[in-house]
Amino acid sequence: MQFALHILHFAFYSHGHAATRVDLTIMSDTQVTKRQLLVVLVVIYAGMGFLNGMLDPATRIYGYCQIASGLATSLVALCWIVADSEERRYKTSKTLRIMVFLLSILAIPYYFLRTRGLRGFRSIAKTAGLFLMLILVEQVASIITWTIRTR
Repeated sequence: MQFALHILHFAFYSHGHAATRVDLTIMSDTQVTKRQLLVVLVVIYAGMGFLNGMLDPATRIYGYCQIASGLATSLVALCWIVADSEERRYKTSKTLRIMVFLLSILAIPYYFLRTRGLRGFRSIAKTAGLFLMLILVEQVASIITWTIRTR
C-alpha cells in the first residue's frame, strides 16, 4: 500500500512544474498487471452505475447486466489471484481457482491467509475497503446518470 501511495505521489505531485513522471520499470510485470486489473474493476463498477441510472430495474436487461457484472468481477478477481500467485511463486490448485470464480467472498480471504499468514488479515481489510470504494463509484455514477436522465 505504501508503494502505491508513493507511485501516486510521484505521478501527481508537482513543484510548480509539469508532474513528475513515474518510471514503471521499477515494478514487475505482475505488479503492473495487478494494478491494471484494479482499474478494470473500477471501469466495470462505473459502467454498472451508468447502467443502473439508465435502466429500469424491472426490465430483463437490467438483470442480465447485473449477472454480467458479477461474472466480470469474478473473472477479474481470478486473474488477480493468478497474477499474485505467480508473483509470490505460490501454486494455486484448480479447486482454489474455481472457488475464487464461484465464491470469491470465501476463497479470496482463504487465499490471503494461506499466502500471507497473519498479514492476510490486513489484505482482507484492504480488499474490503476496495470493494466499498467500488460500491461508492457505482453509486456516484448511478446518481449522476439518473440526475442527467431525469432533467
